[in-house]
Amino acid sequence: MKVQFILNNSHPFGANQSLLTLMEYLHDKGVEVFVLLPSKSILIEEYDKLGIKYDIVPFFSTLFYLKLRVKYLVVPIFAILDFVLFPLLLYKVRRNNPDIIYSNTSAENLGVFIARLLNKKHIWHVREFMNLDFNAFFVFGKKCKAKFLNLSDQLVFVSEAVFKEIDIYNNLARKSTVVYNGFNFPKLNIEEKELPANPIFGLVGMFDEAKNQLGALDYFVKILNKYPEAKLYFYGGKTGAYRKKVEKEVKKLKIKDKVIFKGFVRDKNEIYNEIDILLMFSRAEGFGRVTVEAMGMGVPVIGYNNGGTKEIINHKNNGYLFEDLPSFKIAINELLGSKGNFNQIRIRAFKHVKEKYSKKQYAENILGIVNRLV
Repeated sequence: MKVQFILNNSHPFGANQSLLTLMEYLHDKGVEVFVLLPSKSILIEEYDKLGIKYDIVPFFSTLFYLKLRVKYLVVPIFAILDFVLFPLLLYKVRRNNPDIIYSNTSAENLGVFIARLLNKKHIWHVREFMNLDFNAFFVFGKKCKAKFLNLSDQLVFVSEAVFKEIDIYNNLARKSTVVYNGFNFPKLNIEEKELPANPIFGLVGMFDEAKNQLGALDYFVKILNKYPEAKLYFYGGKTGAYRKKVEKEVKKLKIKDKVIFKGFVRDKNEIYNEIDILLMFSRAEGFGRVTVEAMGMGVPVIGYNNGGTKEIINHKNNGYLFEDLPSFKIAINELLGSKGNFNQIRIRAFKHVKEKYSKKQYAENILGIVNRLV
């Protein structure tokens, strides 16, 4: 069996990390895997290690989603580029002769057309809201978005929250399945940990309004009143206007010694060994990859009560959910109020994600879908 994956970007962020886990499993099961991506990145090193074949073509596949930003005025130019490059994309995929063409995100908009032209089955893995998380809107409206997705043979949604948001106007249930991401959890014997007197909070994710680093910074300042020696670590790449806003706010608040910009850290173990508590401030997280990663490393999570986050965290059982500053403060106080509670939350979180978000469970669900279509 052959599967052709198409990526809408080459960044080593959540969606592509989840895909890498899936491709590794399929490859080990004897499935021939191909990847089409728009640019070089460190992902290629992983593909080479696994022996996965890939092609790089500088296409722009997020054709039907726009943001209210000046740079999106050049989208028509990218559309012309795609028109010129489309025969090459078609040739690359046709040469591989896949049984399935697999679009890795809802932002990948060319795969379904390639599948139709080549008379191949198509799977669409919808990993994000687009409008709620990335403020990106389908140019023809919500109703047409669902109809567009309906061109695919099978839809895979990363969470119930994403499915319900997109399926609000059209019945996509007959060809839709919710499959949570799976993980390569490190072998770890979780032990009791001393309650941190000077907690280190961490927020992991690219600098973007969707990740709400500014909101985390605002709440962190309030926490310093009770924990004056606490620190906040920001992990994530992508420089730009939003990161500059965060840096400017840190200077304005005069807390440069309390807030550390760690940049992109490839080794996840390094991240979760450094922090005591993970903060998830995204107000519309499609799933919450870093939430599961942290829980799987014995790091408790305080997350915003919405989107996929509330499907992962069982409030006060394996983590904490908040909706405003008062509920956030309650979560901090309860989590750091006693060593017993701190460790119970950590241990329950660890056991929960190990059972529910395993790599095998995730990949076998996808493989089952692929087998049914073929």
